[in-house]
Amino acid sequence: TELGQLKKIQMIVDGGNGTLTITNPVSSSLDVITLADAGDFALLMWVGTAWRVLELGNDADGATAPGIA
Repeated sequence: TELGQLKKIQMIVDGGNGTLTITNPVSSSLDVITLADAGDFALLMWVGTAWRVLELGNDADGATAPGIA
């Protein structure tokens, strides 16, 4: 609940797809992030009333990124 709070969620081991459902997203049409590969991450920031997705990426290969829908 702290304005500006950051959360980074990362897939360490690929055991299949992992889904992250955002409660109170900035856009209700963009509330599910799918982590598919080891290294996939999502960086989120609390903006007072909702979570905003700041970055999606992959720390392992730098080429792939999680999907969001």
